[in-house]
Amino acid sequence: MNEESLEQARENAHRTHQKIISAIHRSLAQREDHLLKQIRRINGDALKKLEMLYSFMDELYSFVAKFTPCKIGCNHCCHYKVTIIEPEVQYIEKAAKIARRLAILNPEFSWQPCPFLKNGTCSIYKYRPFVCRKHITLCKTSAWCRVEKCNEVTLPMMAYSGIDTSYNFIVVESGSATDRDIRCFF
Repeated sequence: MNEESLEQARENAHRTHQKIISAIHRSLAQREDHLLKQIRRINGDALKKLEMLYSFMDELYSFVAKFTPCKIGCNHCCHYKVTIIEPEVQYIEKAAKIARRLAILNPEFSWQPCPFLKNGTCSIYKYRPFVCRKHITLCKTSAWCRVEKCNEVTLPMMAYSGIDTSYNFIVVESGSATDRDIRCFF
C-alpha cells in the first residue's frame, strides 16, 4: 500500500477536521466553550483544576478518537518532546504514585522515548500530561507521525480554545510559566 503524499495527508487531515466539527454534539461543544468558567469556579490548587480539565479532555477526545488512527500501540509521538509544568509533575507523582527524581535541567533528548513508554504503550496513560492528551493526528494513517518524518512537515491539528485557555489559566495561576521536558523529572 502506498503512503499518502504530503498533499493528500493535508487534505485528509482537513477533511477529518471538518467531519469532527460537523459531528460533535452541540452540548459537548458548548461545554468546551464554557470550560474556563468552570475551572475558575474550582476552589483549590492547580491539581484539582488539572483533574477537571483532564476529565473533560478525556470525554472530548474519546469522541475525536473515532476519527483518528491514533490507537493503543501506536507510539510515535512518545518519542517527541513532552513538555510539562510543575503542577503536572505533581499530578503524576500523586495520581500515579511515582516519585520524581532530581531535576535535570537540560536532559539529552535526541528523540529518546518518554520514560513512561513501556512495552509500546504509555504506562501512565490515565495520568498523562496535557500535551499528550491533546496530541492526535488527523491523517488517515500515522505515517507522518514517525520520528523521521514529523519534523519535516506541519499538518492540521485539532485546537480547542476553551481547553487551551483553561490550561493557560492554570499555568498562569500556578506560577508555572516555565515548562520542561518530562525527561527532566522522571
